[in-house]
Amino acid sequence: MPSFEHRLFAFEQLGRELQEFLTSDLKGEERSKLYAQAEQENAWFVELSVQTALQEICSWLEPDSLRPFAEKYRVEKESSKTIGLILAGNIPAVGFHDLMCVLLSGHRAWVKCSSSDSVLIHFLLDALCAIDAEFKKQIEYKDGQLKGADAYISTGSNNSARYFEHYFGKFPHIIRKNRHGVAVISEETTDEELKSLSHDIFQYFGLGCRNVSKIYVPKGFDLNRIYKAAMEYQHYANSVKYYNNYHYHRTIYLLNKELFYDNGFLILKEDKNMSSPVGVLHYEFYTTEPEIPMEEVQCLLSNKSLAFGSAQQPRIDDFADQVDTMDFLRRIHTAEEL
Repeated sequence: MPSFEHRLFAFEQLGRELQEFLTSDLKGEERSKLYAQAEQENAWFVELSVQTALQEICSWLEPDSLRPFAEKYRVEKESSKTIGLILAGNIPAVGFHDLMCVLLSGHRAWVKCSSSDSVLIHFLLDALCAIDAEFKKQIEYKDGQLKGADAYISTGSNNSARYFEHYFGKFPHIIRKNRHGVAVISEETTDEELKSLSHDIFQYFGLGCRNVSKIYVPKGFDLNRIYKAAMEYQHYANSVKYYNNYHYHRTIYLLNKELFYDNGFLILKEDKNMSSPVGVLHYEFYTTEPEIPMEEVQCLLSNKSLAFGSAQQPRIDDFADQVDTMDFLRRIHTAEEL
Protein backbone atom coordinates (compact mmCIF):
# COMPACT_ATOMS: atom_id res chain seq x y z
CA MET A 1 0.00 0.00 0.00
CA PRO A 2 1.46 3.41 -0.94
CA SER A 3 2.73 5.62 1.88
CA PHE A 4 1.04 8.93 2.60
CA GLU A 5 3.63 10.84 0.57
CA HIS A 6 3.33 8.41 -2.33
CA ARG A 7 -0.46 8.71 -2.28
CA LEU A 8 -0.24 12.48 -2.23
CA PHE A 9 2.33 12.59 -5.03
CA ALA A 10 0.19 10.29 -7.20
CA PHE A 11 -2.85 12.55 -6.91
CA GLU A 12 -0.75 15.63 -7.63
CA GLN A 13 0.62 13.88 -10.71
CA LEU A 14 -2.91 12.90 -11.71
CA GLY A 15 -3.82 16.58 -11.62
CA ARG A 16 -0.91 17.49 -13.87
CA GLU A 17 -1.69 14.73 -16.36
CA LEU A 18 -5.39 15.54 -16.36
CA GLN A 19 -4.64 19.20 -17.08
CA GLU A 20 -2.44 18.16 -19.99
CA PHE A 21 -5.16 15.82 -21.23
CA LEU A 22 -7.67 18.67 -21.25
CA THR A 23 -5.44 21.23 -22.97
CA SER A 24 -2.87 19.50 -25.17
CA ASP A 25 -3.45 19.39 -28.92
CA LEU A 26 -1.74 16.00 -28.90
CA LYS A 27 -4.55 14.62 -26.73
CA GLY A 28 -7.34 15.81 -28.99
CA GLU A 29 -8.28 12.40 -30.37
CA GLU A 30 -8.24 10.80 -26.89
CA ARG A 31 -10.39 13.63 -25.51
CA SER A 32 -12.94 13.28 -28.27
CA LYS A 33 -13.16 9.53 -27.68
CA LEU A 34 -13.67 9.99 -23.93
CA TYR A 35 -16.32 12.68 -24.42
CA ALA A 36 -18.17 10.49 -26.91
CA GLN A 37 -18.10 7.49 -24.56
CA ALA A 38 -19.30 9.55 -21.60
CA GLU A 39 -22.18 11.01 -23.60
CA GLN A 40 -23.10 7.61 -25.02
CA GLU A 41 -23.44 6.31 -21.46
CA ASN A 42 -25.33 9.38 -20.26
CA ALA A 43 -26.84 11.78 -22.78
CA TRP A 44 -26.77 14.61 -20.21
CA PHE A 45 -22.96 14.42 -20.18
CA VAL A 46 -22.29 16.71 -23.12
CA GLU A 47 -18.72 17.74 -23.89
CA LEU A 48 -18.86 21.08 -22.06
CA SER A 49 -20.23 19.46 -18.90
CA VAL A 50 -17.48 16.83 -18.89
CA GLN A 51 -14.80 19.44 -19.53
CA THR A 52 -16.10 21.61 -16.70
CA ALA A 53 -16.23 18.73 -14.21
CA LEU A 54 -12.73 17.49 -15.06
CA GLN A 55 -11.33 21.02 -14.84
CA GLU A 56 -12.85 21.34 -11.39
CA ILE A 57 -11.06 18.14 -10.35
CA CYS A 58 -7.80 19.64 -11.65
CA SER A 59 -8.30 22.60 -9.31
CA TRP A 60 -8.61 20.23 -6.32
CA LEU A 61 -5.42 18.41 -7.31
CA GLU A 62 -3.27 21.55 -7.45
CA PRO A 63 -0.52 21.07 -4.84
CA ASP A 64 -1.43 24.34 -3.11
CA SER A 65 -4.94 22.99 -2.63
CA LEU A 66 -4.41 19.25 -2.23
CA ARG A 67 -1.42 19.18 0.14
CA PRO A 68 -2.86 21.35 2.97
CA PHE A 69 -6.15 19.47 2.65
CA ALA A 70 -4.50 16.04 2.96
CA GLU A 71 -1.98 17.07 5.63
CA LYS A 72 -4.80 18.16 7.94
CA TYR A 73 -5.96 14.53 8.19
CA ARG A 74 -2.60 12.82 7.82
CA VAL A 75 -2.40 9.29 9.22
CA GLU A 76 0.82 7.37 8.60
CA LYS A 77 -0.04 3.85 9.62
CA GLU A 78 -1.44 1.40 7.11
CA SER A 79 -5.21 0.89 7.08
CA SER A 80 -6.81 -2.54 6.95
CA LYS A 81 -10.31 -1.08 6.49
CA THR A 82 -12.49 -1.35 3.41
CA ILE A 83 -14.90 1.46 2.53
CA GLY A 84 -17.93 0.65 0.39
CA LEU A 85 -18.65 3.53 -1.98
CA ILE A 86 -22.00 3.89 -3.71
CA LEU A 87 -21.50 6.67 -6.21
CA ALA A 88 -24.04 9.03 -7.73
CA GLY A 89 -24.22 9.76 -11.45
CA ASN A 90 -26.17 12.99 -11.77
CA ILE A 91 -23.24 15.10 -13.01
CA PRO A 92 -19.92 14.01 -14.56
CA ALA A 93 -17.45 12.29 -12.20
CA VAL A 94 -19.41 13.46 -9.17
CA GLY A 95 -18.16 10.47 -7.15
CA PHE A 96 -14.49 11.33 -7.58
CA HIS A 97 -14.27 13.43 -4.41
CA ASP A 98 -15.30 10.47 -2.22
CA LEU A 99 -12.85 8.21 -4.05
CA MET A 100 -10.06 10.71 -3.59
CA CYS A 101 -10.81 11.01 0.14
CA VAL A 102 -10.86 7.23 0.67
CA LEU A 103 -7.64 6.60 -1.26
CA LEU A 104 -5.78 9.55 0.26
CA SER A 105 -6.76 8.19 3.66
CA GLY A 106 -5.09 4.87 2.84
CA HIS A 107 -8.24 2.75 2.94
CA ARG A 108 -9.31 0.16 0.40
CA ALA A 109 -12.22 1.17 -1.81
CA TRP A 110 -15.02 -1.07 -2.99
CA VAL A 111 -16.52 1.01 -5.77
CA LYS A 112 -20.07 0.71 -7.04
CA CYS A 113 -20.30 3.13 -9.95
CA SER A 114 -23.55 4.62 -11.08
CA SER A 115 -24.70 3.11 -14.36
CA SER A 116 -24.90 6.72 -15.56
CA ASP A 117 -21.29 7.55 -14.76
CA SER A 118 -18.83 4.68 -15.00
CA VAL A 119 -16.82 5.82 -18.01
CA LEU A 120 -15.31 8.88 -16.34
CA ILE A 121 -14.73 7.17 -12.99
CA HIS A 122 -12.86 4.31 -14.70
CA PHE A 123 -10.88 6.82 -16.76
CA LEU A 124 -9.71 8.71 -13.65
CA LEU A 125 -8.91 5.64 -11.59
CA ASP A 126 -7.11 3.95 -14.49
CA ALA A 127 -4.97 7.08 -14.84
CA LEU A 128 -4.21 7.03 -11.11
CA CYS A 129 -3.21 3.35 -11.20
CA ALA A 130 -0.98 4.02 -14.20
CA ILE A 131 0.87 6.57 -12.07
CA ASP A 132 1.19 4.20 -9.09
CA ALA A 133 0.27 0.55 -9.64
CA GLU A 134 -0.04 0.04 -5.87
CA PHE A 135 -3.49 1.65 -6.07
CA LYS A 136 -4.72 -1.42 -7.97
CA LYS A 137 -4.59 -3.27 -4.63
CA GLN A 138 -6.77 -0.62 -3.02
CA ILE A 139 -9.53 -0.44 -5.63
CA GLU A 140 -12.13 -3.07 -6.46
CA TYR A 141 -15.23 -2.50 -8.56
CA LYS A 142 -18.43 -4.09 -7.29
CA ASP A 143 -21.92 -4.86 -8.56
CA GLY A 144 -24.96 -5.58 -6.44
CA GLN A 145 -24.98 -5.12 -2.66
CA LEU A 146 -21.70 -4.13 -1.02
CA LYS A 147 -21.83 -6.62 1.83
CA GLY A 148 -18.76 -7.04 4.00
CA ALA A 149 -17.20 -3.57 4.01
CA ASP A 150 -16.10 -1.94 7.28
CA ALA A 151 -17.84 1.38 6.53
CA TYR A 152 -19.99 2.91 3.81
CA ILE A 153 -20.40 6.19 1.97
CA SER A 154 -23.44 6.49 -0.27
CA THR A 155 -25.01 9.29 -2.24
CA GLY A 156 -28.55 9.18 -3.55
CA SER A 157 -32.13 10.27 -3.14
CA ASN A 158 -34.24 10.29 0.00
CA ASN A 159 -35.75 6.98 -1.14
CA SER A 160 -32.40 5.30 -1.73
CA ALA A 161 -31.15 6.66 1.61
CA ARG A 162 -33.85 4.66 3.41
CA TYR A 163 -32.67 1.54 1.58
CA PHE A 164 -29.05 2.24 2.51
CA GLU A 165 -29.99 2.89 6.13
CA HIS A 166 -31.70 -0.50 6.27
CA TYR A 167 -28.67 -2.40 4.95
CA PHE A 168 -25.76 -0.33 6.23
CA GLY A 169 -27.15 1.57 9.21
CA LYS A 170 -25.39 -0.63 11.79
CA PHE A 171 -21.97 0.10 10.24
CA PRO A 172 -20.08 3.42 10.32
CA HIS A 173 -21.56 5.37 7.44
CA ILE A 174 -22.23 8.59 5.61
CA ILE A 175 -25.57 8.34 3.85
CA ARG A 176 -26.46 11.41 1.82
CA LYS A 177 -29.99 12.43 0.86
CA ASN A 178 -31.53 15.02 -1.45
CA ARG A 179 -30.12 18.50 -0.98
CA HIS A 180 -30.48 21.60 -3.11
CA GLY A 181 -28.83 24.83 -4.09
CA VAL A 182 -30.74 27.91 -2.95
CA ALA A 183 -30.27 31.59 -3.73
CA VAL A 184 -31.55 34.61 -1.84
CA ILE A 185 -31.94 37.69 -4.02
CA SER A 186 -32.16 41.10 -2.37
CA GLU A 187 -32.99 44.61 -3.55
CA GLU A 188 -29.22 45.19 -3.76
CA THR A 189 -28.57 42.24 -6.10
CA THR A 190 -27.21 43.59 -9.39
CA ASP A 191 -27.98 42.44 -12.92
CA GLU A 192 -24.38 41.21 -13.19
CA GLU A 193 -24.87 39.07 -10.08
CA LEU A 194 -28.08 37.67 -11.55
CA LYS A 195 -26.15 36.76 -14.68
CA SER A 196 -23.67 34.88 -12.49
CA LEU A 197 -26.61 33.22 -10.74
CA SER A 198 -27.80 31.87 -14.09
CA HIS A 199 -24.68 29.67 -14.17
CA ASP A 200 -25.67 28.24 -10.79
CA ILE A 201 -29.10 27.44 -12.20
CA PHE A 202 -28.17 26.02 -15.60
CA GLN A 203 -24.71 24.47 -15.35
CA TYR A 204 -24.89 20.68 -15.87
CA PHE A 205 -28.50 21.33 -17.00
CA GLY A 206 -29.41 21.95 -13.35
CA LEU A 207 -28.89 18.30 -12.38
CA GLY A 208 -26.40 18.80 -9.54
CA CYS A 209 -27.31 19.00 -5.87
CA ARG A 210 -25.43 22.32 -5.80
CA ASN A 211 -27.40 23.73 -8.73
CA VAL A 212 -29.88 26.39 -7.66
CA SER A 213 -33.38 24.96 -7.86
CA LYS A 214 -35.12 27.55 -5.67
CA ILE A 215 -34.77 31.31 -5.36
CA TYR A 216 -36.15 33.64 -2.71
CA VAL A 217 -36.98 37.11 -4.00
CA PRO A 218 -38.20 40.24 -2.21
CA LYS A 219 -41.88 41.07 -2.52
CA GLY A 220 -42.46 43.03 -5.70
CA PHE A 221 -39.26 41.84 -7.39
CA ASP A 222 -39.34 42.03 -11.20
CA LEU A 223 -38.99 38.40 -12.34
CA ASN A 224 -38.16 39.58 -15.85
CA ARG A 225 -34.69 40.36 -14.49
CA ILE A 226 -34.18 36.61 -14.03
CA TYR A 227 -35.09 35.97 -17.64
CA LYS A 228 -32.85 38.73 -18.96
CA ALA A 229 -29.92 37.37 -16.96
CA ALA A 230 -30.52 33.82 -18.25
CA MET A 231 -30.48 34.54 -21.99
CA GLU A 232 -27.01 33.05 -22.33
CA TYR A 233 -28.67 29.67 -21.85
CA GLN A 234 -31.50 30.01 -24.37
CA HIS A 235 -29.67 27.49 -26.57
CA TYR A 236 -30.81 24.83 -24.07
CA ALA A 237 -34.07 24.85 -26.01
CA ASN A 238 -32.09 23.04 -28.73
CA SER A 239 -31.12 20.22 -26.36
CA VAL A 240 -33.59 17.40 -26.91
CA LYS A 241 -33.40 16.02 -23.36
CA TYR A 242 -33.60 19.44 -21.72
CA TYR A 243 -36.41 20.66 -23.97
CA ASN A 244 -38.43 17.47 -23.46
CA ASN A 245 -38.28 18.00 -19.69
CA TYR A 246 -39.17 21.67 -19.99
CA HIS A 247 -42.04 20.96 -22.40
CA TYR A 248 -43.40 18.08 -20.32
CA HIS A 249 -43.71 20.18 -17.17
CA ARG A 250 -45.10 23.12 -19.12
CA THR A 251 -47.82 20.82 -20.45
CA ILE A 252 -48.63 19.48 -16.97
CA TYR A 253 -48.90 22.98 -15.52
CA LEU A 254 -51.20 24.03 -18.36
CA LEU A 255 -53.44 20.98 -17.91
CA ASN A 256 -53.61 21.63 -14.16
CA LYS A 257 -54.27 25.34 -14.79
CA GLU A 258 -51.35 26.31 -12.56
CA LEU A 259 -49.84 29.77 -12.74
CA PHE A 260 -46.32 30.01 -14.12
CA TYR A 261 -44.09 32.24 -16.22
CA ASP A 262 -42.35 31.04 -19.36
CA ASN A 263 -39.74 32.37 -21.78
CA GLY A 264 -39.43 29.38 -24.09
CA PHE A 265 -36.68 27.55 -22.19
CA LEU A 266 -37.22 28.23 -18.49
CA ILE A 267 -40.36 28.10 -16.39
CA LEU A 268 -40.59 30.24 -13.25
CA LYS A 269 -43.14 28.85 -10.82
CA GLU A 270 -44.05 30.07 -7.35
CA ASP A 271 -43.67 26.99 -5.17
CA LYS A 272 -42.60 26.19 -1.62
CA ASN A 273 -40.84 23.00 -2.71
CA MET A 274 -37.04 23.20 -2.72
CA SER A 275 -36.68 20.71 -5.55
CA SER A 276 -37.64 21.82 -9.05
CA PRO A 277 -37.67 19.71 -12.24
CA VAL A 278 -35.24 20.26 -15.10
CA GLY A 279 -36.43 23.31 -17.03
CA VAL A 280 -38.23 24.76 -14.01
CA LEU A 281 -37.05 27.19 -11.32
CA HIS A 282 -39.10 27.60 -8.16
CA TYR A 283 -39.36 30.99 -6.50
CA GLU A 284 -40.84 32.30 -3.29
CA PHE A 285 -41.41 35.88 -2.18
CA TYR A 286 -40.29 37.20 1.20
CA THR A 287 -40.80 40.47 3.03
CA THR A 288 -38.14 40.74 5.75
CA GLU A 289 -36.17 37.48 5.87
CA PRO A 290 -36.86 34.28 3.91
CA GLU A 291 -37.71 31.15 5.87
CA ILE A 292 -35.37 28.54 4.46
CA PRO A 293 -35.43 24.86 5.53
CA MET A 294 -31.64 24.64 5.92
CA GLU A 295 -31.73 20.86 6.44
CA GLU A 296 -32.56 20.61 2.73
CA VAL A 297 -29.86 23.01 1.56
CA GLN A 298 -26.57 21.94 -0.01
CA CYS A 299 -25.32 25.46 -0.63
CA LEU A 300 -26.78 28.92 -0.06
CA LEU A 301 -25.96 31.82 -2.35
CA SER A 302 -26.64 35.46 -1.52
CA ASN A 303 -25.00 38.85 -1.17
CA LYS A 304 -24.08 37.81 2.39
CA SER A 305 -22.89 34.22 1.89
CA LEU A 306 -21.59 32.17 -1.04
CA ALA A 307 -21.12 34.39 -4.09
CA PHE A 308 -23.44 34.07 -7.05
CA GLY A 309 -21.82 32.02 -9.81
CA SER A 310 -19.78 29.80 -7.49
CA ALA A 311 -22.25 27.01 -6.64
CA GLN A 312 -20.60 24.49 -8.96
CA GLN A 313 -17.06 25.53 -8.05
CA PRO A 314 -16.73 23.90 -4.63
CA ARG A 315 -13.39 24.01 -2.85
CA ILE A 316 -11.71 20.71 -2.09
CA ASP A 317 -12.92 21.01 1.52
CA ASP A 318 -16.55 21.81 0.62
CA PHE A 319 -17.85 18.45 1.80
CA ALA A 320 -21.27 17.30 0.62
CA ASP A 321 -24.04 17.78 3.20
CA GLN A 322 -21.46 19.59 5.38
CA VAL A 323 -20.23 16.22 6.66
CA ASP A 324 -16.43 16.06 6.87
CA THR A 325 -15.64 12.94 4.85
CA MET A 326 -11.92 13.03 5.64
CA ASP A 327 -12.51 13.26 9.39
CA PHE A 328 -14.92 10.32 9.16
CA LEU A 329 -12.24 8.28 7.36
CA ARG A 330 -9.50 9.36 9.77
CA ARG A 331 -11.59 8.24 12.74
CA ILE A 332 -12.15 4.83 11.13
CA HIS A 333 -8.41 4.66 10.48
CA THR A 334 -7.58 5.37 14.12
CA ALA A 335 -10.54 3.39 15.54
CA GLU A 336 -12.03 6.46 17.22
CA GLU A 337 -15.66 6.52 18.36
CA LEU A 338 -17.98 7.58 15.53
